[in-house]
Amino acid sequence: MKFRRFKTLLASVMIAGTAVSNFSTAFVYADYRVNGSVEYLDRGINAVNTGNGMMISWRFLANDADDSVFKLYRDNKLIYTSDVDNTTSYLDPSGNSFSKYRLETFSGGKAVSVDYCNMISNESYFDIPLDVPKGSGDYTYSPNDCSVGDVDGDQYEIFVKWDTSNSQDNSKSGVTGNVYIDCYTLEGKKLWRIDLGKNIRAGAHYTQFLVADFDLDGKAEMTCKTADGTVDGKGKVIGDASKDYRNSSGYILDGSEYYNIFRRCNRWGA
Repeated sequence: MKFRRFKTLLASVMIAGTAVSNFSTAFVYADYRVNGSVEYLDRGINAVNTGNGMMISWRFLANDADDSVFKLYRDNKLIYTSDVDNTTSYLDPSGNSFSKYRLETFSGGKAVSVDYCNMISNESYFDIPLDVPKGSGDYTYSPNDCSVGDVDGDQYEIFVKWDTSNSQDNSKSGVTGNVYIDCYTLEGKKLWRIDLGKNIRAGAHYTQFLVADFDLDGKAEMTCKTADGTVDGKGKVIGDASKDYRNSSGYILDGSEYYNIFRRCNRWGA
């Protein structure tokens, strides 16, 4: 690994807590150097208010040249030029959430690309709206486990598992509500919802899911355990929807279980 790429990787890991897109850079390089497969991510420019100015960060992509230089503009004014040893972020003490940021990438003294910051927040975080499922009876839903993956070849999407207020651990009896897994863009658009159905019990130890580019087409898939009555993102029922394997204590000890990989094809399905 060349020195610059190694240094960029280390810097990305160290500042991941304050510049989310730089953690993505680390992921891209780790994947690229091991097996040559990368996600088709865009530059991922984002800006958040730190209280001491706007922190702007972006990705150093796997196909960027080692001599790449970045020029950052605020409202058409050049405010930062990187050199070959600088990381892909800049704290702009004079910016605010109404500022318009543009990033130009150069290699060999020639312009390579122009990217615009479409993610900007007046807070130190991004508020992503979610579509909370409606419970029935005496239980409600709250967001639980999350993961990230790029499902359509531009930027990361967020996968959210919805757990019920009546979810149970293995050691406790009780019937639970259905578990849902959603996929959202960073702007809060819901791409799909998978209903795992009544034969998947709600609880911290029942549903684990993985998000990765399993077929190496540059776009992420989601995989998890399903059962009779699971409904995918296209509305297709998996197995036999008439089956109910819950016993009088709410446990599911019998019946068919499946393992599905869900991928994007217009809408999401198994």
